[in-house]
Amino acid sequence: MKRRNQTSNRPTHNACIKIGRGKAITFERIGVAWIDEESQKHYFKPYGKQIIEDGVYFFPIDRDGMN
Repeated sequence: MKRRNQTSNRPTHNACIKIGRGKAITFERIGVAWIDEESQKHYFKPYGKQIIEDGVYFFPIDRDGMN
């Protein structure tokens, strides 16, 4: 098995759920995710033990401090 050089094990995405409707939509972060684009592997780590009724959105974490 070929191993790639991994520089960090920090999460790559914020996991969020959508709150509200129409123009009042906001996103609440419920956890983080690691997504490896090369191998197509995904791992989602929720915070706490919430009930998730709808879909989960994954937003890339901006390492420049913008997200």
